[in-house]
Amino acid sequence: MNPILVSRIIALWTVCVGASIGYTVSSLSYRIGPSSQFIILGITIDTIQKYIVLCTYVIINIVMRNMNFNIISPWLIQHVQNTLPLHIHSSYAYHISVCFTLYGWLDSIIYIHVIMSQLDIVLLEIVTDVIINIYITRNYLLNKEKNMDNL
Repeated sequence: MNPILVSRIIALWTVCVGASIGYTVSSLSYRIGPSSQFIILGITIDTIQKYIVLCTYVIINIVMRNMNFNIISPWLIQHVQNTLPLHIHSSYAYHISVCFTLYGWLDSIIYIHVIMSQLDIVLLEIVTDVIINIYITRNYLLNKEKNMDNL
């Protein structure tokens, strides 16, 4: 199936679900910022310092998540899981694969707690994730253009 068509179908679905959630959320009251009821993994985020540390963690972790899924995962697929000969020592491939998996699990556990905490943190996750994704895609496309110019 054509990736552009699939992308557009997913985008339409995302808009429909997002609009439905937005309609529901607009009628509810949500806290933003530090609060005595804002608890993640047993830690109460009740001061501006804790809130800033959490937001900093979220941003850094999104960068790590995107590097893991947009750089390491494609590398594993292209260099380890294909049928071509491996051009690095197999111990490095195991190391990279295990790091990818362990980070994925740790990130999933923390991610669930973070995004279920407050709406402002979810919005921070979404906006930062989109920005980092665009940045990584832009770098891939710029590298492709450079490679095409060198031919």
